[in-house]
Amino acid sequence: MSFQSFKSQWRAHPFTTAFAVLGLVISLLMISIGISSINYSHLLQRQLEQYVPPHATKLMVTFPHEPTWNDLFRLFDNIDQETGIILEGVTLLHDGMPIMVAPEHVKESVEPRLPIKEGRYFTEKEMKSGEKVALIGSEWEKDTTIIGNERYIVLSGERYKCIGIIGIMGENSRLLDSQVLIPMKSLPPSVISKLLSQQQITLTLYNTKKDTYKDETSIRMQAEKLFPQASIDSFPYEAQLSFRIDIGDRLMLIVLVYLLSLVNVVNLSFYWVQERIYEIGIRKAFGYTNRDIVFMLFSEMVVLCSIAIVFGYGVQWLFQHIFEKWVGFPLRISLVHFSAAIGFVFCSSLIAIIVPAVRVFRVQPIHVIHKK
Repeated sequence: MSFQSFKSQWRAHPFTTAFAVLGLVISLLMISIGISSINYSHLLQRQLEQYVPPHATKLMVTFPHEPTWNDLFRLFDNIDQETGIILEGVTLLHDGMPIMVAPEHVKESVEPRLPIKEGRYFTEKEMKSGEKVALIGSEWEKDTTIIGNERYIVLSGERYKCIGIIGIMGENSRLLDSQVLIPMKSLPPSVISKLLSQQQITLTLYNTKKDTYKDETSIRMQAEKLFPQASIDSFPYEAQLSFRIDIGDRLMLIVLVYLLSLVNVVNLSFYWVQERIYEIGIRKAFGYTNRDIVFMLFSEMVVLCSIAIVFGYGVQWLFQHIFEKWVGFPLRISLVHFSAAIGFVFCSSLIAIIVPAVRVFRVQPIHVIHKK
């Protein structure tokens, strides 16, 4: 019965009803995006903890004067053979835009720090000689150039051969997909010059098997010999994302869009009641109670919100890839989304009926029939 009543109201007020459905569809999409962003941020946090460099320590080295590139590497002469070094805060230009890269260095043993889903990791020779090779996340594949059978990416005017793709087969993660790794010794001369001129660098030491405290002590001793007035500060390693998901801002936008849609639906339901005063009076004359009338209106709102859910998830399914590109993370319809949709239907319908219900209570059959 409620669906038939909804159909009659659609015929009577098509534009108003369509606008209400559209507003609820947009609200539902925003709620879906909000849930996905929260889930994705939790996934990124877990991955961040999973792929954090093991036994990592961060060192900030301040030099008394501008060092040479060779002197910088002499700091690592006595560290463990299996200890890796990441030069932090390095950006290279790609198509005129700065991107974060992770220049790495190891003395001998080379073990993958991140999963490789295609190709291979750096070799010891590539690390030591500073060959122009790179590991890239799948996000950068579209920005590469194929020459012969090899894939290349241009960073700060230098062409790097892409020897591997970072990631997990069959899975997408912006944390891994946005990574770019190169040998530390392969940095372009212009970038090296800029780094050294700052007289301060930040390094991360890591070792898959043991603590890096001895390596930190070794670097301090080397610094005292090479740069007597140099200072080294150490910090616990804290992994950070190279991008942000502003969940707070998006939730505020979701709430705002939802409230605007609710205002529209409340106005629509109030308009429905206003236009149906005679119908309501007749129903009351035939024994309908205020409760029956309010339930009828509530049922119509449930139908309207349910239609919005069907359209909302249909639109999300059809344009999923477009939405994912817009928001920057994957959108997946899950049990959580359907649970939120049920709450969305119930709350929206209930709130939309509260104001018009007051009008329903005041309708008296004798007055309505007399005026008619």
